[in-house]
Parts: sequence; C-alpha cells; structure tokens
Amino acid sequence: MSLHVQPEEIDEIDAFEARYGRAALFDRYAVARIRQFWLRQGVVAIGAAYLWVFFSATVAFSALALVLVGEGLELLVLWRAQSWRRADKDIGKIFFWTTVAAGVQGLTVAVCILLLIIGAPTQEVELIGLCLLMAAAVNAGFSLTHHPPASRAKLVLFGLCALGFVSYETLLDAGFDVREITHVLEVALLAYMTQTFVSFAVRSWRRRLANERALMDGAACLNAANRELAERQRETRELSLVARYANDSVILFDPDMTITWVNETFTRLTGYSREEAVGQKPWNFLNGPETSVQVGQELLESLRDNTACQARLLNYSKDGRKIWVDINRVPVFGPDGKVETLISIERDVTELERHEQVLAQARFRAEEGARAKSVFLATMSHEMRTPLNAIVGMADLLADNDLGEEQNEFVGTIQNASTSLLSIINDVLDFSRLEADKVEIERTPVSPSQIIVDAARMLQAMAREKGLYLDVETDATLPEVAMIDGGRLRQIMINLMGNAVKFTETGGVTVSATASEVEGGWQLRVVVQDTGIGVPPDRSEHIFGEFQQADAATTRRFGGTGLGLPISRALAQRMGGDIVLLPPPQDSGSAFELTVRLERPALGDTLSVMGSATDDDTLTRPLKVLLAEDNATNRLLVARFLKGQPIDLTEARNGREALERVIDEQPDVVFMDMSMPELDGLEVTRIIREMDIPQPYIAALTANAFDSDREACAAAGMDDFVTKPLRRKHLIAALIRAARGEKPLSKFCGDSVSRPGAERGTEPWTSPPASGTTNGKSIRSSGR
Repeated sequence: MSLHVQPEEIDEIDAFEARYGRAALFDRYAVARIRQFWLRQGVVAIGAAYLWVFFSATVAFSALALVLVGEGLELLVLWRAQSWRRADKDIGKIFFWTTVAAGVQGLTVAVCILLLIIGAPTQEVELIGLCLLMAAAVNAGFSLTHHPPASRAKLVLFGLCALGFVSYETLLDAGFDVREITHVLEVALLAYMTQTFVSFAVRSWRRRLANERALMDGAACLNAANRELAERQRETRELSLVARYANDSVILFDPDMTITWVNETFTRLTGYSREEAVGQKPWNFLNGPETSVQVGQELLESLRDNTACQARLLNYSKDGRKIWVDINRVPVFGPDGKVETLISIERDVTELERHEQVLAQARFRAEEGARAKSVFLATMSHEMRTPLNAIVGMADLLADNDLGEEQNEFVGTIQNASTSLLSIINDVLDFSRLEADKVEIERTPVSPSQIIVDAARMLQAMAREKGLYLDVETDATLPEVAMIDGGRLRQIMINLMGNAVKFTETGGVTVSATASEVEGGWQLRVVVQDTGIGVPPDRSEHIFGEFQQADAATTRRFGGTGLGLPISRALAQRMGGDIVLLPPPQDSGSAFELTVRLERPALGDTLSVMGSATDDDTLTRPLKVLLAEDNATNRLLVARFLKGQPIDLTEARNGREALERVIDEQPDVVFMDMSMPELDGLEVTRIIREMDIPQPYIAALTANAFDSDREACAAAGMDDFVTKPLRRKHLIAALIRAARGEKPLSKFCGDSVSRPGAERGTEPWTSPPASGTTNGKSIRSSGR
C-alpha cells in the first residue's frame, strides 16, 4: 500500500520540529537555566561555606563573587538570547554567544572548586571538593541534549580541573605514592559516575525522542491508512452508485465468464432480473438466431488472451426483441497477476444500428443511382451522338457542294443547330464528370500566352460576324513555358471569351493576361472584359450555379445550358485558382477574372504544341484503311469524307467480319467502332494485338466520350480515339497521325481540346492602332 504525504502529516512534522527542534530545545534550555538560577546559588553557597571554614572569609567571599560574576554573565546572555529568538535571529549566532557565556560560568565554578580541592587540609575536604566538581559536571551533562556546545564546553573545563588537581598533587609530592593513587582512583570513580549519569540522561532523552517520533509516524501512517480506506470506501460507494444507476448495462463476470452482478439498466434493457442473470453464461440466454458467431468467438479469444475487447453484438431480450449493444469488456487483475473479474459495459445502440442500416441502404441506393446516372449519360451520349453524326456529317457534305443561296442558308441552319446540340451534350458530360470528381488535371509544358491567343482565334469569326472587336493583351510577365493542363486552360478561355462575345451586341471584348511569381511557379491572371448586357448585382453569385444565367429573359434570348461558367470555375479551382466576377469599369458590360497556378517546368521539358490538324493537312503516303462500323449511315458518311484521299477503303459490318478482314487484308489503319454486333471493338482489338500478324494502326470510332472510354481503348491496345459526331478534318487528322506513327493513346491525356502531335500553331500578330491596344499581342476581328 503506497501512502502519500497529506497536508495533515506535514502539519504534524512541523509540530514535532517546533517541539523538539534545535531552536525549541534551546528555548527550553534558556528557560530552565534562568529558572534554576537561585537553585544553583544554593550549591554555590555550600561551596563558599566550605571555603570559609577551611580557609578564610576572604577566600570564601572572593570565590562567591567570582562565581556570581559568571552566573550573572550567563543570565544576561540568556535573557538577550531570548529576545534574539523572538526577533528570529540566526540560531547559529545565538548558540555561539550562549556557549561563550556558559564557558565563562563553568570556568568560574571550576576555579573555585579547584581552590577548594588544592587547599583542603584533609583528604575528606578534598573528597567533598571532588564531589562538588562531579555535581557540576552532572549538571552540565544534563543540558547536553538541549545545548550541546555549552554542555561540552563546561564538561571540558571540569575535566581539565580534575586533571589539574591530580597533576598538582603529583608534582607537589614529587612522587606517586598511595595518596596520589587514591586521588587518581577518586577522580576516575567520580568521572565514571558522572559519565554514567550523563549517558543515562542522554539515552533516556533519545529514547523519548525516538518514541515520540515513532508515535508520530505511526499516527501519520494510521491517519493515511484511514484516509485511504475512507477514500476507497467513498470511491467504492460512488462507483457502486454509478454502476447501479448508469445508463449503460454493467455486468461483472468471474474468470470463466459466469455473471456475478448486473445493474438495473441491464434488467430494464433485457427484461431479465438480477436473480435470473447471476450464475449464468451470457450466451446461454442473450444470444439468438441472428447473433454473430464470429463476434462471439472474438470475444472469447480476447478472454483467453486476458486483453480488453470491444465489439458490437446482437442480443435478444426476454420477450424476444432484438437489442444491438456496443460491448466494452475489460479484465481486472489481482496481486498475483491473474484475472480476478471481468467488467463489461454494454451500451444500447439499437436505434443507432437501425439508423446506420438506413444510411447504408440510402448510400447503396445513391451509389446505384450514380451508376445508373453514369450508364444513362453514357447511353444518351452514344444514342444522341449517333444520329448527330449523320446530321453533322451530311450537313458538312452538303456545305461542300455548290448550292443556291437559299439552300446554303438551310444547310447553315442545320450546322448551327447541330453544333449547339453537340455543345449542350458536351457541357452535360463535362459537368457530370466534374460532379463525380472523375476529371484528372494533366500538367504538360505549354505556352500560356499561345493558348490564350489560340482560344481567341477560334472565336474570331464569331466576333467578326457580330461586328465586335476581340483584343488580347499580354505582357512580359507571362512565362514562355509553364506546366499546366493546356487543354483545360483553353477550354476555360473559350468559354469565358465565348460568353463575352455571345452576350455583347456592340463594342467588343478585351482580354488581358498577366502573371506574378509565387513559390514554385507563377499565378496567371486573365481578365475578360466586355461591353455587353452585364450581370445584375443580385445575380452575381447565381451565374456560377448549375443551369443558371443572369435571368430567364437571357436564357430565352441567347440560349445555352448555363453550365459553362460552373464547369470553367470547377476546372480553375482544380488548377489552383478560381473565376470571380469583377465590378464593371463602365456603366455596361461585365468583367471576369480567371486565376490559375502555373508550375515551373523541369529541366529538359520541351514545349508541347497545342493545336490540331487542319483541312490543309494532307496524307504523305497511300494507306489501306478498314472501316469497322455497323451503322450504314456512318459508313456512307466516312466514305464520303475520305473521298479523294489516297486511301484504299474497305468496310466491315460487325466485329467478327472486321477481325477476318484484318487477318486477310492486313490494312494499315483500322477505324474501329466500339459498339458492334457479335464482337465489340475492344474485344476485336485485344484479339488483333495478341495475333502474330503485322499490327495495324487502330483508331476508335465511338459516340462514348468519357475519359473511362479513352482509358478502356488504350488498355485494349488502340492507338487513337475519334469521337462522334465525325468531322472530316478529324478523320483526316487521324489518318495523318497514323501515317506519322503518332499514338495519342500511348500516354492518355484527359482533355478533349488538346491534340498531341499537331505540327502547327498560331502565329503571333500585332494589334492595329485602332484597337486601342498599346502593348502585347492582340486579335482584332473587325475593321473598326
């Protein structure tokens, strides 16, 4: 049992020190010496009487005066010492001066006794003097326990007195006869008796102190034990109350898992009384048909290992109700290291378990809904792109013919409508991928200024048709090469500038780009400012919401899904930046600020050229091409698109036929539809890649535009990926890449804008003075 020092014990120690400490003993010594002054003077008077009788009155009064001087000096010093003690002076200083005074007093007594002994006329008088010396020595020895320095000083003086007497007798008689031997024996006997008395007194005092200390220590230990016992009783009583009235079930087991005690919560929860539960194993009456055997085994294994355990277990009440409990079971070890008892605290979590099951079902339904949504979007993408492929393709073919003015207007209407529908489909798919966090941001070395200029070039015709100017201003702070997803950056810029052009009727759009250095790269800042209809202040945040525009009239007038800004903002945030609406600098118009993070390229990174093959690109050599497509309209469209190209085109209507033609004809390029009867395009590709034949260049033709579809094509062994609706320039660009041996899917890039391997970019140009741009690069789409 470990005992801790309590404040009461400290008080007892201080009290003992106050009673028997050095300072306390001195106080008692001083009081006793002062009180016994007159008692001592009676002994002095007896000695003076002896001197009067055996010597003379003069000697007696002289000795008495000498002793009184010593006594008076000691008395004065002791009185002064008491005042010093009250003033809390240093005890060492007090001991020094009282020791000096005691030495003087002892010296006067020793001198007087020595005169009596030396001048004694008979041996009887000598013996009386030695007895007086012994009495003085015993008196001095009794104070050895209270003032050791003063007592030792007197004892030394009285010893020297006895030694001086023996020496004097020996020198006086010039020999050592029976008289001297007698004197020595008398001195020795008196010294022995003095030592005996003093030792007895000192031992008695020390035993007293030891007994007092032992009693104090015993009382302290007893008090501590009583306090600890009381504390344990209090804790036991409190723990008993806590266990009895706790909201959780508390069960005590013996080492073999037999119940020894349960609290009232257990009886309320299970319906079993304490008498019914005590003495039973819990599994004999709490388990049921759905109770987990595995959890029960884990609890028993922890019991065998003497370790604490936690588990959730299904129990059954007396009336058959299901009760889910969280079990926290802890072993309690005895002094021998063996388990004495097991404490199990079990919390009713039936409602929590039911809630978790509801949440699990809801999560499952949500996941099923998400999967259904993905399947729906993929299916709709495919099913909508397939007819769009025919509409867009045939409209492009019609536009290549020499039609009349009215027919050209009809074809243009078809092209614009199909392009708008395709843009809506792409926005919905992009938003779905962002919402599911399926968009990966690539970082390749590109020129930020070139990307901004290229995006502006793509909108140049649109601005020119509306009579708007489109100015781009960049400064020298933009790095020549930086690491960023160039395709996504261009997508954002096309969206911001496209919105600005779409919602502007007069004036134009100004794009200014700057960069500031930050740790590890740059912060790109692009401001797109227009002179259009602007954004009302109360709609400044709503325009970043899904399917939101400035107001309903805007939607009716300009069209669109309202997904462009949310998509662009989400992409910008994934690239370490954001898009915010700035206060317009004039009465009309709007200004959007784009910020993205540009990283520094690593040593040796080369610039990735952003661009695509154009209609001016031509094949450098003839190619044998196989078109594997089950849709007759798509086959006709591809054949018309590739008419006039140096290719030998053959067709396959399903996957099995495509496989046979690859084996028999060994084409250079295969346009492989992903969804075909009998064998799909992925399976055909995998079989071809495993065959020991000259391997063709395989490009996927699909209406599925998800990143997962690109990844699946790359995993199957395809080299390129062409999405529907098909455009003539995209097909020819794929053939050019095949002729050059470029394989975009060999390193998957998740953006739909970048075209790896393109050889051309846009050339920088200078803004005419009329545009108002004084620095950087600029696009001007009108002559104003």
